[in-house]
Amino acid sequence: MIDGAWTIAHLERGGAEANPLLAWAHAAGGIAGFAALKLGLSVVAVVLLAQVLHTWSGRALAPLALAAYVGVLGIHVCTEGLLLLK
Repeated sequence: MIDGAWTIAHLERGGAEANPLLAWAHAAGGIAGFAALKLGLSVVAVVLLAQVLHTWSGRALAPLALAAYVGVLGIHVCTEGLLLLK
């Protein structure tokens, strides 16, 4: 939810969404369309992650998923900083 709220704030300040599917949802449905798709995809991802964590491979790959998500948050921080400098 934090990522979604941060992305919405970024979009409202003139930023762009890098994910083409979410960019389409924002263009077609505005903030409500973006938020609905983002939340729906997040719920699906959490359910799948919960299912996979019961396997040895899921537990082994969980740190990779966490690292990817931290990377996405880092990109948000950097792009927000660039927007604030403009």
